[in-house]
Amino acid sequence: MAFSYVVLTIVSSHCLLSYLREFPDFLPLGTFLAIFMNSMVGLSKCCGGVKFVHNTLLSEVHDSTSFLQMLVALPFLTTEIWLMLRYDRILSWLHSALCVVPLMVQLMEINKNDSNYFNSMLTGSCCMSLAVASLEEPFNVWCSLAAVTYSLVFLISHDMFDRKDSTVQDFENFFLCAFCCAALNALRHESKKSHLNVLVSENLK
Repeated sequence: MAFSYVVLTIVSSHCLLSYLREFPDFLPLGTFLAIFMNSMVGLSKCCGGVKFVHNTLLSEVHDSTSFLQMLVALPFLTTEIWLMLRYDRILSWLHSALCVVPLMVQLMEINKNDSNYFNSMLTGSCCMSLAVASLEEPFNVWCSLAAVTYSLVFLISHDMFDRKDSTVQDFENFFLCAFCCAALNALRHESKKSHLNVLVSENLK
């Protein structure tokens, strides 16, 4: 399990730094930062914690960073992709705004099934939105890959498998690695498409 956390930490930090170098927008920064933070806490927990932090506290922190990752990673990416495609701004921002619903459910400590239900609805709608975005010519297959890999992460992380099995956690971490790479390349694809459209418009003038 520790190995998969090491790989996820390296991949997520690489994607985070690459994004910082290439893009000015802040939303996908939350995507990569949330995954990186969760991987660091997970690695510390997996290695037995650190001397000045009780392992129980570390587990609670890991639960919080896992929830934060599930809350913002996909919606923030979806919003940015839709904004880059110049879709309706209200609908674009709605993906991120809806994060408030499962957050409020969690903070109010309502039924856990309600929280899972809203998380499922949020993840499903974002995956469908990314699938729609991938159909814009030239086709952005990276959007579809991001949707598929994150769907697998979501299924694994929501008690649909035996969480005591370290192999399951390894699969989740490796799928998150694939999601990070797909997300970064999806953003690069849309950025290049936007620049190309600007050049074409200028030449037509």
